[in-house]
Amino acid sequence: MSINITEKSNFIWKVADLLRGDYKQSEYGDVILPFTVLCRLDSVLSNTKDKVLELNRTLTYKNKEPFL
Repeated sequence: MSINITEKSNFIWKVADLLRGDYKQSEYGDVILPFTVLCRLDSVLSNTKDKVLELNRTLTYKNKEPFL
């Protein structure tokens, strides 16, 4: 089965429209940049995630933020 370039292009644009949702083109930067930063932080901190979660389970303080 052969899919031509136009069909591929239309499929990609449909997916892009689904991902963008109700955002206007002028609002893309307000959404994309924060999610890019969050994704990068998640990648950088992935090595210590298990240790932080374990520490969170063991601490009994009400305000755990300074320790984590």
